[in-house]
Order: sequence, then C-alpha cells, then structure tokens
Amino acid sequence: MLFIVLVFAAPGGTTIVVVPLVALWADMTRRCQELGISCVLWESRRPPDAASIMLVTPESAVSPDFQTFLNRLRWTRRLDWIVIDECHVAHTQMVWLTATLPPSMEDELCWRMKHDRAAVTIYQARTSRPNVAYRVWRLDMTGVGRGPYQWIESEVVMAMAWVLGCEVYYSEQLDKAGVLAWFMGASLVIAATSALGMGVDIPNIRSIIHIGTPRTLLDYAQESGRAGRDG
Repeated sequence: MLFIVLVFAAPGGTTIVVVPLVALWADMTRRCQELGISCVLWESRRPPDAASIMLVTPESAVSPDFQTFLNRLRWTRRLDWIVIDECHVAHTQMVWLTATLPPSMEDELCWRMKHDRAAVTIYQARTSRPNVAYRVWRLDMTGVGRGPYQWIESEVVMAMAWVLGCEVYYSEQLDKAGVLAWFMGASLVIAATSALGMGVDIPNIRSIIHIGTPRTLLDYAQESGRAGRDG
C-alpha cells in the first residue's frame, strides 16, 4: 500500500494500480476509504469518473479500451503514476515493441522501465519508409484566432466530418470497431483524432492530412506512419 504515499504527495491526478488478484480489490478499496481517498474499479462498459486511485486487473490493463482511457489521462496531464502491485508474480520475459522509438531515447526507455541498459537486447530493423512522402501546405490564417487545439480535437474532427460528409473516429466513440470496418470497406475518407494514429493497421491508406500541430515529432511520425502500410 506504499503507493498511497504517492497520492498524498501529488494530489489532483490519477494513480493507476495494476492488481493481479481480484481478492485484493476489496481490501485496497476499504483502506483508501478509511483514509478519505477516492478509489474506483475499472469497468470497460462504464469507464469510471475521475478518482485519485484506479484499480485494474492485468488483463484489463492491456485492453484497447483501457489503453484509450490511459492515453486520454496522459494527454490531459491527469496521469500521475502507474503502479504494478505484487510484481513478483510476473515471471514471463518482457518484450517491448515499437516502430517509433529513436535510438536517442533507448537509454531513457530502459531507465523508465527500471532495467539495466546492458541487460536489454535491442533488435532494430530499418525505420525509413521510402514509399511515404511529406508535403506542407501553408495557409493564410490572417484573422483566425488560435485556440487550445489539443483540447478540442473531437470537436474539430466532428466539424470536419460534417463538412466532408464522412465518418468520424475519436477515443470516446462507442462503436470504434464498426467505424473502422466501414472505413476499410466502403469509405474513402475518415476524419479522426490522434486516437487513430497509434497501432491501427489499415493497409490501403494513401494520404494522412494533419490539421494543426501534432503534440510531438514522435506523435507525428506515428500518425503519418498509418499511410502506405501495404507497401
């Protein structure tokens, strides 16, 4: 229960606690209530409201719904800590996969994952994408105000979808799988937030158009990399 100290040290955000045994949930919830700390359980069908501590099983922690929720916390800067309780029960070799991490960040990744860099074996393939080209269109934005674009992504893409007459994809959407299936079959255009930019493998995307500035260059590489995945 040492993670409770973290909550007292940095109140206001959310601490994710991965709990391997459901039997521990009731005990943790009881202790948090005794200390006056809000503690909720993750439910995929009903994402919980904001809480200081959120308990989740390892199986749910790797689910797409929880990953979307976790990214939303991170993007809104409400994610304080991720705690893995009873970590000694994990005896399986760890494999980390990414097509975006640059060599300059390998040491930082090992440090954040608490692994000695010398004990980590890295296999790296070519990261260049000769079939992907980049262009920049400069628009005259005179008279157009600058707002907090990163906080209103869903509103922007819904407006774009209305203008283009196409489907829309964003993290809070309930039927994301259905929208993707329709897009891969019948649609030529989809308006999406950055929720579509990570890990989604759609083979026949030909163009990615960014409206506004991506959060980081890594995000831009990840999102633009959705194009040309069929070669």
